[in-house]
Amino acid sequence: MYSSRRTPLFQKQPEYFTRYRNRQGKPAPKGFTESIQSYVKEAGKELTLLLRNRELQEHPYRWAATINLEKALSPKDINTTWARIARKLKRSGVVAYRIAEPSKANKVHFHLLVKSSHTEAELKRIVAAATDGIDCRTHVSPIEDEFRYVAYILKARIEVVVGGKLVKDYHSPKRLLFQSKTGIRKVGTVGKFWVQPKAKIWESIRQQQQQLGEAVASPEMKCLIQYLYADFFGKTIPKKQLERQIGLNVEEPAIKEWAAEVQKARRLRPSSRPRLPRGR
Repeated sequence: MYSSRRTPLFQKQPEYFTRYRNRQGKPAPKGFTESIQSYVKEAGKELTLLLRNRELQEHPYRWAATINLEKALSPKDINTTWARIARKLKRSGVVAYRIAEPSKANKVHFHLLVKSSHTEAELKRIVAAATDGIDCRTHVSPIEDEFRYVAYILKARIEVVVGGKLVKDYHSPKRLLFQSKTGIRKVGTVGKFWVQPKAKIWESIRQQQQQLGEAVASPEMKCLIQYLYADFFGKTIPKKQLERQIGLNVEEPAIKEWAAEVQKARRLRPSSRPRLPRGR
């Protein structure tokens, strides 16, 4: 728990949390500060929500903006400073998702995922005006890869191939957890960012995930996914991504044919490489 201004804003040795501890009768922690596992879970949920919100709004997230505070401030001063910035951004028509992140220098920076329509020059002027009189550095740039940028600012757990090798938690080295109960909100918004209430968006995602799980539950589809993951792509593509793609296209004749071919080949020749279905 955060107790004083002298305490670092971030956890130097955050608890990892394991299922073994949970089996001892203690509930699994939740939130961005309780443990590494709970952070990863929350970040993954936010990533999924943001990507679905992107689909619902039917236009891309346009700009990435960063505001780096240059002084080490108390949580109260950080909140006051951000509230001042956010009011000015909102008055200028900015609509964005905001993430607060601590640094090892005990400072805080804010990442903004901007969905409102501005030119780059206009947004730079707006951010400069909103931070006028505040000791900070700012940066504005277009978003080239929405998934990678959103995952980066959340420090979400994603699998990335680096130098031909699969790194299962790419952002782990840069992930810092705030101390518990600083009063600093990890995530927030400027303006009307969510197309629908987050709870409603998450429920629709949960239902879709259940349907996808049922779609790939057959032995044939499980066999195809395992073959794609381990043999065809050599574990360079996350298994969950393959499950989603197969689940969304499970009724396609080519997918069904491929799954049958894989299962047949595995029964007859476990080491053989099944042929691709026609047209693929």
